Amino acid sequence: MKKSLTVLALVAAFLLPSMPALAGSTGFAAEPGTPTGQIDKGRSRFTFQLQPGESGQDQIYVMNMGSQPILLTLYSADARSLVDGTFDVDTLDQAPKDVGSWVKFANGATSTTIALKNQQSMVVPFTVTIPANAQPGDHVGGIAVQSGGLGAGQIKVAQRIVTRLYARVPGALTPQLTVSNLTTSYTPSINPFAGTVNMSFTISNPGNVSLSADVTTSASTVFGIPVGSEATSQVSEMTPGTTRAYSVTVPNVGQWVMLNPKVVLVPRVDKDALNPGAMSVVTRDTQMWVVPYTWLVLLVLIAAVISGIRSRRASSRRQVASWLEFTEAEAKQKAEQK
Repeated sequence: MKKSLTVLALVAAFLLPSMPALAGSTGFAAEPGTPTGQIDKGRSRFTFQLQPGESGQDQIYVMNMGSQPILLTLYSADARSLVDGTFDVDTLDQAPKDVGSWVKFANGATSTTIALKNQQSMVVPFTVTIPANAQPGDHVGGIAVQSGGLGAGQIKVAQRIVTRLYARVPGALTPQLTVSNLTTSYTPSINPFAGTVNMSFTISNPGNVSLSADVTTSASTVFGIPVGSEATSQVSEMTPGTTRAYSVTVPNVGQWVMLNPKVVLVPRVDKDALNPGAMSVVTRDTQMWVVPYTWLVLLVLIAAVISGIRSRRASSRRQVASWLEFTEAEAKQKAEQK
């Protein structure tokens, strides 16, 4: 018998406290909750700062927003940021190996199932226990709330809401971002002062702390004279061990023959993160040579104009000399005839 296929529709990777996620007439919401059974409007994620061997408790608020009873599965999972910046959480059939395995619901397992009547809500408690051998740094996962199969036949549709979970273990923290594989190219313009430097590079997080960053890209020429317009952007959170590729353009860069494109990366941590201490600003640059086509064309045109002017002046001088010679010969001939 063929196995039924499951299509997971990710309703949200994370939730804002003031905006519960809906999924139509059979929808549900899931957010951090309070011990009294309410939505905790001050949080959008779960964060634990615990030493190895310690435990912490929290709860997630779940509500059936639809008009029919619903069966929901809650589970903990490992997660990471992807190359496109999205937050990816493992599916229910993937056994957790890191922080997802540290979470236990009331039944002592990493998943549990609840039934809610229409418009009914519930706060589901869970416990996070840090293993004695847990490595320092950020361990990133999520609490997922998933509906059962809603479709009939071979294809069953499930809906999922995920709230991020961070277990931050104190110790030797290594907040670090790196920039590598910096390559550049130049796109000229008819205007010799308005070209574009195209930069591609890779940002990696080899440390053990989740980091975001502010990125500034620029260009200079000889003696460090800045040219063009600085381009600024932001790198969304990168969890430990992730890598991401970026492409950035620096506009209004003239054809200055020698250019020095540069990337400056300023790392940042979340406000609820452990204090990682001083973080190094990362700078990478390279040199590139630009063929000043527009300047060369202008020089050729200027040279052609100058050459043309000189040629016309020489031609005019020859014509004047020829005329003078002719008039002198005519005068001499008339004088001899007298």
